[in-house]
Amino acid sequence: MDGKKVSSGGITPEMRCPAREYMSCTIDDRIPGEKDPSRFIQPRRRPVYEKGPGLYYSHEDLNAEFFHLPYELPETMPGQEVFLKLTASLAKPRKWAGAGHETAWEQFRLEVGPVLRPAPLPETPSPSLRGGKEPSVSNGWTVLSSGKTFLAAGGVPLILGTPSLNVLRAPLDNDGVRLTDCMPLKRWNDKALYEIGPTGGDVAAAETPGRAALIFDADYSTPAVKSGIRLFQKYVLDSFGIIHGEAVFHVSAELRDLPRLGLLFLLPGIFSRVTWFGRGPHENFRDRNAGAPVGLYTATVEEMHVPYIKPQENGNRTDVRFLVLSSEAAEEKLLVTAPDILEFSVSRYSMKELASKKHDSELVKSDCVFLKLDFMQRGVGSVSCGPDTRQEYRTESGRFVFRFNLCPFSGSTAKMLENVRSVY
Repeated sequence: MDGKKVSSGGITPEMRCPAREYMSCTIDDRIPGEKDPSRFIQPRRRPVYEKGPGLYYSHEDLNAEFFHLPYELPETMPGQEVFLKLTASLAKPRKWAGAGHETAWEQFRLEVGPVLRPAPLPETPSPSLRGGKEPSVSNGWTVLSSGKTFLAAGGVPLILGTPSLNVLRAPLDNDGVRLTDCMPLKRWNDKALYEIGPTGGDVAAAETPGRAALIFDADYSTPAVKSGIRLFQKYVLDSFGIIHGEAVFHVSAELRDLPRLGLLFLLPGIFSRVTWFGRGPHENFRDRNAGAPVGLYTATVEEMHVPYIKPQENGNRTDVRFLVLSSEAAEEKLLVTAPDILEFSVSRYSMKELASKKHDSELVKSDCVFLKLDFMQRGVGSVSCGPDTRQEYRTESGRFVFRFNLCPFSGSTAKMLENVRSVY
């Protein structure tokens, strides 16, 4: 048991349940003769919910094939999303849980009209470019540099060093930490993937009216493959103080099916809290996120760590629209938004630290905070006791474009979230 991910697979070493089962329902839009068919729900329940004593549903007509669910759409700001969540709870206390305990849920994304482009943020001074060996761009408050501090705001460092290629993860049990030769980890080790590094690169800067950019171009390879990955990064600071990031990955056929495809950002250790809008509150991966509803969540960096008995990659969140990193020691904060969606995790432990230790109690925290923004991370699969990760949850070879925005700000996080859709 000591070498496994969790003792039973259903709870963490701290005796916490990492996820709940979920109820499956559909909103049926084919009911004839109804003016508002989107408000009719068709439940598809498992037998336990049909026969289990003490279970009830909040609507008296739930046993019908269809039932009417009255609800009103809230007033929304341009660009906001609306979700409807249905829950099933215990009507009476049981030996294993009290009355009101949530046993199942389902969530729907409701259509509230076209996504409109909100009014932009107030303009800031136009960014300017400074050349030299370490070119930088600045608007007076925000500074982007190719030096030791990649991003600073109001004189406070927010990102240390240039963001780097991140295709690795601390091996999971299902990656094959100590199992058969057919495991993904065996294939990655045969390609010396954990020795990947840059073989050369260039830094450039460009300036246009109202905008200035830093551009990074680098090649990465391993000792065992002839062709690896080329990474092109472009960061454009505009007149509203928003940094538009674009990472273009060119992955060779030799390095298909990577653990992940994304970027690693090193942040100062003062960052202590993260708020995100995406799937949560617990960790989830792209092939294990049906039990994680979309919502607005907040956690400390320490709470994002999952204390598996054998340390491994953990704390991932999927379908994330935006996230905010903050600190009690400084007013400056960092907002990250995605035009589409992204995956992320944040930790005080490096990948090498997680991979090298046998027990969670042996982990040593870093002085930095590791922010991982991913275009995608490979699914978990079940190869330690069944089939490997399905093909649609793996990375492929080819060209991939990952777009996101960085927006440093000071003041209230809640106030910034009211205008988050302005950061597009």
